Amino acid sequence: MTKKIKKTDKSDQMSFVDEHDWRLGHGGKRNGAGRPKSKTLTKVMRVPEELVEQVQKMIDSYKERGAL
Repeated sequence: MTKKIKKTDKSDQMSFVDEHDWRLGHGGKRNGAGRPKSKTLTKVMRVPEELVEQVQKMIDSYKERGAL
């Protein structure tokens, strides 16, 4: 059993949007879109598993006091 494909001539079709020359806001670059930039620069690093807890404590301490 095969599907019947309905052929339509797109040039004969007119949409409501085309008739009124409206532009939909789909996709593309938009001002103010996206996550805001952080004030603090960051760096991704690989940390050995045995040091993860110590490094996390250092990070938490820095966030609380603003210094190590």
